[in-house]
Amino acid sequence: MKRHSQGFSVWLWTLVSGMVFLLVLGIRQNWFGGPVSVTTSGAIAQLRQLDTWYCVTQDKEPIGHVHRTLDATDTGYSSEETMRIRVNTMGVVQEISSRLSARLNPDLSIADMELFLTSGVFRFQASATVQENGKLLFKSGAGEQTIDLDGPLYLPGLCLLAELRDRPPSMAVFEPFSLSRHRIQIISETNERIEIMGKSVDARRFDVEFMGMRQSAWIDATGQIVRETSGMGLALEKCEMQTALAGISGAAGADFTAQASIAADKTIPSPAYLSMLRVRFSGPVALPMLDGGRQSFVDGDLTIRKEMIPSACTRTLENAQPYLGASILVQTGSPEIQSLAKTFLQKLPSASSGSMRAGKMSREAQLVQKILVWMEKNIEKRPVLSVPNALDTLKNRAGDCNEHAALFAALARACGIPTRIETGLVYLRGRFYYHAWNAVFCNDWITVDASMGQFPADVTHIRLAVDEDQSALVASIGNIGISIQEMKP
Repeated sequence: MKRHSQGFSVWLWTLVSGMVFLLVLGIRQNWFGGPVSVTTSGAIAQLRQLDTWYCVTQDKEPIGHVHRTLDATDTGYSSEETMRIRVNTMGVVQEISSRLSARLNPDLSIADMELFLTSGVFRFQASATVQENGKLLFKSGAGEQTIDLDGPLYLPGLCLLAELRDRPPSMAVFEPFSLSRHRIQIISETNERIEIMGKSVDARRFDVEFMGMRQSAWIDATGQIVRETSGMGLALEKCEMQTALAGISGAAGADFTAQASIAADKTIPSPAYLSMLRVRFSGPVALPMLDGGRQSFVDGDLTIRKEMIPSACTRTLENAQPYLGASILVQTGSPEIQSLAKTFLQKLPSASSGSMRAGKMSREAQLVQKILVWMEKNIEKRPVLSVPNALDTLKNRAGDCNEHAALFAALARACGIPTRIETGLVYLRGRFYYHAWNAVFCNDWITVDASMGQFPADVTHIRLAVDEDQSALVASIGNIGISIQEMKP
């Protein structure tokens, strides 16, 4: 029996990023409000150097470390943050290593930075430069993109030091891997006395919400973060170097994928043979993408109906360009993707040939089937922790559902088929797991799951988010329940 990999990259990176630094660059758009009794301004004004080690734990068990340094220079500061952690995903233990180096202005805002990430055979390298015109130029092996900014950028591990003096009321953060921005909300802030490295420390605790996920940070009198906690039992705490380095040698913690999954209250014996599934959602999370297309959401009940593959695509999509063009992670226009797409286009009738007869699959559907068959033969299904993008997946010939969705999107778009990436939940062996798949437009959106070889995808695929907007997906983790109400073959 094939083992279908379930999606975890998007939400796992988000969890880790809130604590460690990987995915967020603080954009200064107003931050904390209210009085703080912990005195910080004098220490910040005299800041010349920091060298701090952090132990990373999952459910209080060590899984790795973070090392953060800051040094004063003639033009401002230089900063470096390194991380090594071991994580368990789908029963496979993987080590992630990363390094972020930055040149900072005197106010600790970013002038330029480089990010390196390795996990198994996967390597990711990116750079970002704040230009004089107020734009951010972001480059990686997948391409480059210019992003409009409306204020200075800060590293999350240092933006507290930069901002505690000014105390603006809110902050937005930028996630460079999906090039999206999300606002942080301060839920509460209180004074607490906590124990760090065997000593009692006065700290200010900030409880925040990011993409619907709750996190907490404790800042001492020097403005340093001394402890952070996030979802899934993740925590980061200041510690001695020897203790931090020892943490990576321990066993990885509980399986993140299993922890995030949702138990089904009924068994679904044969999902592929269902024409309709109705479930009831419970929980405090707003899920705006639940309704539309194959999904109908009314008063907490979600009905999913399996699509039919039309014999001809006669209706065009308004504003189709975003679903036909390239992005920094879906490199439709690259020579490698274009060359492979041409092999799928060979020997197919042209869109205007009129050779498709009633009852037959449309030209677009035939292309989808060709891509699925090629990916089944050539892309290994295995869990990876990477920045999912089409070119790296094609090069490494392996990946989980995120990599499959990125590569399928690139190939289908290169064949002229409007394609998007969808993320949400899928049923497998008694539980709903977080997952990623695609939808192609042929008169309407029709689901495609390259990692499971399904076209259309079965009705247990529950869409929570589309493309880069992952807010609903992350907000749902640990916050929703699903009750199966009805199944129809």
